[in-house]
Amino acid sequence: MTNEQPSTIQISSRLLTKLRGAIASALVLALLLTALPPPASAKWQDLSGTLPGGVSKGVVIGVGAAAAGLVGLLIYYKVHHKGITKVKLDAPAVRFDGAVSGQPTKQSVPVTNLMSEPVTVKAVSVEDTSGALAIDAARQVPFTLAPGEKFEIPVTLTANNAGGKAHLRIVATTEKLNKDGVKVIEVSYGHHKSKLKKLIP
Repeated sequence: MTNEQPSTIQISSRLLTKLRGAIASALVLALLLTALPPPASAKWQDLSGTLPGGVSKGVVIGVGAAAAGLVGLLIYYKVHHKGITKVKLDAPAVRFDGAVSGQPTKQSVPVTNLMSEPVTVKAVSVEDTSGALAIDAARQVPFTLAPGEKFEIPVTLTANNAGGKAHLRIVATTEKLNKDGVKVIEVSYGHHKSKLKKLIP
C-alpha cells in the first residue's frame, strides 16, 4: 500500500481558496463598516440664555458694567457734592513783638472768609486766664462776611509778665451748616521759657 503525498499544486489551491474566503470576509466587513452612520459626537453649546431661568454670559457682563457705572457715579457725587462740615476761615496765629509789661499795645487780628458762600459770625470772644488780652470795639455780632471778605478784630494787649499766650474764639456758621463752627486764633507775646531750659538757656 502506497501513501500518496499531496502535490504542491493541491496545497497551493487550498491555500488560495482559504485566502479568497478571508479576503471576501474582510471586504464584506469593510463594506458594512462604511455603510454604518458616523459615531455621535457631543459638542458643548451655551444654551444658558435659552433655558428657563437661565442667564446668558452677555447679560451677566451687561449687569456687571451697569453696577460698576452706578458705583462710579456714587463715588463722583460723594467727592464733588460733599456737605459742608465746617466753616473755613483764614486766621493765622498772631504774635505781639516788643510788648512791654504794663504798657498797653494795640494790634489787629485779620480773619478772612475762605468759603464760596457767606459766613455769619455769631460771636467773638477772648480766652485768656491772665486777662492781658482784650477786644476793642469789635463789630456788633452777628454780622455776615461775603465770600473772600476780610475783617480785622482790634485787640489790646496789656502784658503783666515776661510772656504768655491767649486765644480769640470765633463762632460762625453758614446756611448749609447744621451746627455752629468754631475757629480759635492763637495770640502770643513776650518770651516763652523753653521746655528744654536745661539745654537751651
